[in-house]
Amino acid sequence: AGPGGLANARAISSNTDFEIDIYERNRDIGGVWYYTESEALDDTPMYDQLETNICKGLMQFNQFPLDDDIPQFPSRLQIWKYLRKYYETFIAKQDRIQLKLSHEVTELKKVVDKWEVTANGKIERYDFVVVANGHFDHVYIPQHIPGLTEWQTNDLSSIFHSKSYKNCSFAAGKTVVVVGNGSSGTDIANQLSTVANKVFHSVTDVSKTDWSGKNPIVTAVSVIKEFDITN
Repeated sequence: AGPGGLANARAISSNTDFEIDIYERNRDIGGVWYYTESEALDDTPMYDQLETNICKGLMQFNQFPLDDDIPQFPSRLQIWKYLRKYYETFIAKQDRIQLKLSHEVTELKKVVDKWEVTANGKIERYDFVVVANGHFDHVYIPQHIPGLTEWQTNDLSSIFHSKSYKNCSFAAGKTVVVVGNGSSGTDIANQLSTVANKVFHSVTDVSKTDWSGKNPIVTAVSVIKEFDITN
């Protein structure tokens, strides 16, 4: 029941007379955008102060614009509320669509001419299946970094994937290295620099990463190509 699943449900219901079930493993709609600080969700790439890195004009659905008072780069909460509004407008009132919250699909297989979907230990059969489970699920931590195994053995809590990042409070007065120059790495490095003693940003191509002058009120971020954590 993320953006892809909701859009598919709307499109299919608008062009067919099918009955539709939407499976969502979380407790509410939104997919990757569902996140509440009170529930302390660990299995999500969302974090407290996350904002989109795509402007609102590209984030919104066709013919369903984001409100005018929402900034050019909306917060995660504004996007979730937008998805909730989309769901309530096009899907919630349709009797032909059933939303199954807290239902994690664990198996999908074709049996003769039907698809068998297993969720929460129960099997349901369908004529068609749309898979819209996104791609932010399994984390990857490079294992070739010298000293990484020893570090993990001695202090596992001090090295973690960005998917486990929630806010920068843990880095107050600390020295931190952020590995990776994607959207998450850059944003998290910037947030950490507001409280950390020093932030190093390890990237593959140093020439394409320049933190100088980005924000004069934060601690400078030093860019490095690679590092040896045994030193």
